[in-house]
Amino acid sequence: MVFEIDGVDLLRFVQKKGIKWKLVPKKSKNSGETMDGTAHRGVVAYKASWTVNFIPLKSGDAAIVLKAIKPEYVSLRITDPELGVVTKTMYCESRSAAFMSLQDDGTEYWDGISIQLIER
Repeated sequence: MVFEIDGVDLLRFVQKKGIKWKLVPKKSKNSGETMDGTAHRGVVAYKASWTVNFIPLKSGDAAIVLKAIKPEYVSLRITDPELGVVTKTMYCESRSAAFMSLQDDGTEYWDGISIQLIER
């Protein structure tokens, strides 16, 4: 399995079973149904989407992940279940994180870090 954003290998931070792939149809403005009930899908392209969930991370490691997806578009190198290892231009649709704990030594941990990447 490969998971790199702009050349930064982030796989070590990903939860077990933490990468979810789906293929999303992009439809034209003419898609929908006609008066007789016939469906017109009007699919013009299929775009890949990945939702990635990360293990609890120290603040410094959380920053590495979140800074990697900060640019408007990123280059994602990943193992696609259909195509094998691919490189695609992606944007980050959403990202989230929740503060988890402050350890006695002052180390902060973040949990629930999740990102959604969509093919451009």
